[in-house]
Amino acid sequence: MAENIFPDLKNEELVAAMNALRENENKDTQTAFVTAAIKAKYFAPADVLNSDGTPIEGSGKMEIPKDAKFNFKLIVNSKGEQNFPLFTDVAEFQKWNKDEKIKTIVVVLPQMAGLAGKKTDEVKGLVINPMNENLLFTNEILDNLLKHIRESMINKPVEPAAQGEAPTEKK
Repeated sequence: MAENIFPDLKNEELVAAMNALRENENKDTQTAFVTAAIKAKYFAPADVLNSDGTPIEGSGKMEIPKDAKFNFKLIVNSKGEQNFPLFTDVAEFQKWNKDEKIKTIVVVLPQMAGLAGKKTDEVKGLVINPMNENLLFTNEILDNLLKHIRESMINKPVEPAAQGEAPTEKK
């Protein structure tokens, strides 16, 4: 690749949590992995399209129109099941994107979980770093994860605001 046009995603906490999970899978390493996976940002291969369906051309950081559409790429596993691939960093993405023709956008897990859940007939889930760690989140796991996130947001206590200020979440 001639120039680096990717944001600097390293996801060190997530990679460490994935390694710990592989070395010793238990409740603590599972919790640490899920927590890190929720907080992380990922590269998701996708075409970005104008509202009329024509591709938006460009590279690097681009301003995307509000009415843009995204055509996310899928991968197929050995069982013939389709999943959304997510990549923790440029090196992992490039292992999969050998011809360097596929573009990416930066996404978060809850965003992609919602998308995968809407396509349950076609898509079975999402997979992180399919060429290396190959960690699969099925739609059932993603649905439970989204419910947990919603519940924790709803049940989070809010600090009363001083006059003229917005309320803040307790930490």
